[in-house]
Amino acid sequence: MKRIFLIIAMLMATSSVMLAQKVQKGTFWHDGFTFYHANAIDRDGTIHFMGGSLHEGGSQFALKTTAKAGEYTLAENVPGDEYSVNVSYLLHPGNRVTLNTVAGKQVLMFYDDKGALNTVLYQFDGSLEQVMLDDYHTIYAGNYVDHAGNKFVFSTDGKCQLSGESSLKPYKIEEMYEIPSNVITTAGGAQYEMHLTTKGIDLWHGKFDAYNEAFAPDDNVTSLTRTSSPYGQGMWAWASTQLVTPSLLGSFDKATLRLIRNEIWARHGYRFSAPDLQQYFSKQPWYRPVADNAAVQLSDIEKFNVDLIKATENLPKE
Repeated sequence: MKRIFLIIAMLMATSSVMLAQKVQKGTFWHDGFTFYHANAIDRDGTIHFMGGSLHEGGSQFALKTTAKAGEYTLAENVPGDEYSVNVSYLLHPGNRVTLNTVAGKQVLMFYDDKGALNTVLYQFDGSLEQVMLDDYHTIYAGNYVDHAGNKFVFSTDGKCQLSGESSLKPYKIEEMYEIPSNVITTAGGAQYEMHLTTKGIDLWHGKFDAYNEAFAPDDNVTSLTRTSSPYGQGMWAWASTQLVTPSLLGSFDKATLRLIRNEIWARHGYRFSAPDLQQYFSKQPWYRPVADNAAVQLSDIEKFNVDLIKATENLPKE
């Protein structure tokens, strides 16, 4: 299953959020970690999805069509393997699912028993591994400094320039159980476990054991503070420029997700009623509060990401 390229023809649409027509047989979908193949459609219109991660299969769910175009309900679990995993352990048969077009991408949006967004799947035409690598490159990208003022750079295309180096060079994201991990190996052979913080990244020095697929950190940690992002203003500017995956958001704790979500509003000058948020963003040099919040307008991508981040914040701890 590893490195299988899943090629499909993607349906293109406008940049606005809108209901699409229907899920097509043969299409592939992902949440940034798991992929699903719409591999069968019954005579009654029930669509069966089968898939898994890069390491194992056994993920499945089914959608029942409704009388309204672009709307479905989650069907009963497919009988069979008792260890099969559904699209989300929080969803139940009968939950509403919609097929939408957001920023030109086809998106399946799953809602819980209370009608709140729970998770999403994106239609895609490439490699799940590349999706995961791109997510890591996205959250690492930026210019940084350490406590001594030494400069570090991580690019959007998987390159880095460490302190004392003269140019950007590719870094390798190591795999654990066939899945890209948060361990990297630089062109010079240095190995780090990457830990995201609200200020940037902590580089945990150590050694990656490829045979046992494990990272052994030493006592050396370099804390990096992000000074700028290639995506724009703010610590997590990518949340305003591209649709994010549930898997990417899973890299952050709830407190950080709240900051990421509200930073989207802050980039437009939104004035916050929560004292801690207003105090936090008032310290950001790029923040310019507006006189009237009614004037703040988010893009389609930003509106979608705000909803998905909020849904991720609301997930109970596993």
